[in-house]
Amino acid sequence: MTSTALVSIVMPPYKPRYFAQALDSVLAQTYAALQLVICDADAHGAIEAMLASKLLVAPFPFATSNQISIEE
Repeated sequence: MTSTALVSIVMPPYKPRYFAQALDSVLAQTYAALQLVICDADAHGAIEAMLASKLLVAPFPFATSNQISIEE
């Protein structure tokens, strides 16, 4: 019996303009045993808006957190 190791990807998106490209890259992965954790520190809601549509098609589990605000 073989088992596939779970790979956790943790993304701390700080700049929304780069986050969309990074998220697309993660969503394009073909490895089956992935999970995505996004630590959203964007106080303006841009990251949350991007996630609303993109994660509907995510082929793996994901979690988000927005408990700490980082301001520029």
